Order: sequence, then C-alpha cells, then structure tokens
Amino acid sequence: MGGRAWRAKSFALFVAVIAVISGLARAYISVAIARARPAAEALSAGLMRKVRGPQKKAQTKKRITIRLSRDVLERFRAAGPGWQGRIDKALRKASERNPRLMHA
Repeated sequence: MGGRAWRAKSFALFVAVIAVISGLARAYISVAIARARPAAEALSAGLMRKVRGPQKKAQTKKRITIRLSRDVLERFRAAGPGWQGRIDKALRKASERNPRLMHA
C-alpha cells in the first residue's frame, strides 16, 4: 500500500471515529439534559448559598483619586488591611477638629 493511500484510509478511519464519538457525546448530553434537576433539588441546603442581591441603601462613600505623600501612605498600609478606612477616619477626625480645613 502506497503512502498516500495509507494516509487517505487512516484519515477516513479518523473521521469515522470522530463521527461516532461526537454522536455518542450528543446522545449523552441530551440524556443528561433530560435528567437535569434544579440546583435547589439536586444540592443539599448546606451547598446552596444565598447570593447577595443588589444593595438597597444608598452608598455612603464615594470613590475618588487622591495624591498622598509616600511616607504617609506607607504608614497606613503597614498597619494592615483597612488602611483606606483608617485614612477616611483620620480625615474625618481632622475636619471635625478644625472646620477651617474644609474651606481652605
């Protein structure tokens, strides 16, 4: 058998195998879809997690861009998570102590 004839037969066999596999896959998928149940039925209550819905109350903070001195930022970040809230608290405290800061 020549090289081309052998390759053509091999390719034809390959195509036939792929056709059979894809047919089996389609049959399996259609059976799986027919047997599918809602997640609430199929999973235990422990696995069903409530998904948080949209926020109902108005946002209390606004996203902004601010430039801070590198050393100030490093000190707040060094204290760990929550550094942005600590900066907010420090600014609030400073503005309450000195209202003139708000009109500078």
